[in-house]
Amino acid sequence: MFVPVIACLMIVGVPSTAQTRRSNRTRTTQGATDSKAENLLATFEGTFKEVSKKSLSITTAEDNTVEFDLTHKTQFLDGDKEIKPKAIHTGDHLLVEAKQTLLGRLEAVHVRLQHEKPASGQPQ
Repeated sequence: MFVPVIACLMIVGVPSTAQTRRSNRTRTTQGATDSKAENLLATFEGTFKEVSKKSLSITTAEDNTVEFDLTHKTQFLDGDKEIKPKAIHTGDHLLVEAKQTLLGRLEAVHVRLQHEKPASGQPQ
């Protein structure tokens, strides 16, 4: 009588243990992949078009508009100095470093104001 009961308990208990181990392994691998992807940044250059609290748009040299999501971590820089988004004006040249979100959108990490350099043949 005890043998069938013990056998049933062993059969029911084995799959649940195997499932738990597999899910723990998956989480560890997935977390490692996410941290590597977070370090990859793409660089975009263009002319400033508009900014709001949540997004920034630039126009590239190919006349394409690229929109970036802004977060509380987004830094606006003029050289090494941090600036406010209001300091950027229409027509300013920007360099934007961005990462791709899980939803496939671009999130701006650094927005750098680029100043025009005088040509080497012109006096300063």
